Amino acid sequence: MQISFSRLSHFGLVAVLSLPISSWAQPTSSATDNTHEVNQRLDFLYGQHQPYQKFLKDFQTATYEHHKNQVVAMINYPIKINLNGKKVTFKSRQDLLKRYDEIFDPMLVKTIQEQKYENLFANTRGVMIGESGELWFSGFCVDKDCKKVDIKVIAINK
Repeated sequence: MQISFSRLSHFGLVAVLSLPISSWAQPTSSATDNTHEVNQRLDFLYGQHQPYQKFLKDFQTATYEHHKNQVVAMINYPIKINLNGKKVTFKSRQDLLKRYDEIFDPMLVKTIQEQKYENLFANTRGVMIGESGELWFSGFCVDKDCKKVDIKVIAINK
């Protein structure tokens, strides 16, 4: 079950979704200010930011260190991945591992590595990595009250 955002009003949701995270305040050169903005945005959307911050760091480490099994474990299945203009469905970790190097090519890994937490874009659908939405991740409720979430990659676009 994906996180429900019923507490957001329609007007507030439209207003929030029309702005990238970095535009919540006047532009500053301070990464600390931007990090605070991202934290506030994720807290507003998902109730907490810490798991999403940790997921990004862990995912960046796993892709950089070529820990293929760890990377594929961080993906929600089945997943449709846009590969060279075609949507390919991967039903399991094993399916994705067979084409891992094609999917996580140097360009995608570079995009993942260059993503700064303080520059993340997020909306009710998920958190975006890359300027063009190359990868998205989101949380799934683990308990009834959605106090705990399991964060997974939900989309990869190449």
